[in-house]
Amino acid sequence: MSEEVKNPITEKIESTKGGHFYKEIMKDFRIKESLHGCLNCGTCVANCPAAAFYDYSPREVCQMMIEGDEETIEEYMNGKIWNCAQCFSCKYRCPKENSAADIVMTMREIAVREGMAGEALAGYTRIAKLVLTRGNQLAPDMLSPDAFPDWGPRMIELSEKKMEMREELFKGFPGMNVVDRAWAAEDFTIYEMQKIWQESGALEKVGIVFPFLVDIVQDDMEDKADEMEAKIAEKKAKLAASNK
Repeated sequence: MSEEVKNPITEKIESTKGGHFYKEIMKDFRIKESLHGCLNCGTCVANCPAAAFYDYSPREVCQMMIEGDEETIEEYMNGKIWNCAQCFSCKYRCPKENSAADIVMTMREIAVREGMAGEALAGYTRIAKLVLTRGNQLAPDMLSPDAFPDWGPRMIELSEKKMEMREELFKGFPGMNVVDRAWAAEDFTIYEMQKIWQESGALEKVGIVFPFLVDIVQDDMEDKADEMEAKIAEKKAKLAASNK
């Protein structure tokens, strides 16, 4: 049996005191594969699209974990971690093979669990609702002049004609002739998806960030279950009648 490969960097920083969030992050199995010491070269920052536009630094993410800097960790947990694009440019460019993106992924999971993500993700409420109730995350009617004023007068024209454009683009595909979602998924498909989220505990985690959505999804599931039972009963009746 091969021996477990140890990471001297993470073993060393695990022995430091650190605070609550630091200790929670260090428990994750991904950390030992994501921290291998920092040369402070800045290669990760130079290649990070988020660092170019937001108050975010993959180098700072690695350094705060190596140093056990609880104050900076908490600052990131309260908002900065959501600026990461999860493109993993930092991982593939780092000469030490550090992965700030993996560390951020762990931090996001903890932030959700700790109830710290609500404010940061408030802008994604509609997207979350679409995913949970319609089975897809985007809708043509999101493209409105109010949402994208910088697009100019062309946005007004596109907004007014979006249904006509979709009908023309997707002739023969009736499920695409909708503007309140990307496409019309079957009710049974959506119900199965919702059931998986419920049974796996994912819906409970969604409720931490978007509490009101859980009730909406559960009501939607009940309605779909009733509709499907009625359809199944109707099919059985037709089958029984045809066999007489």
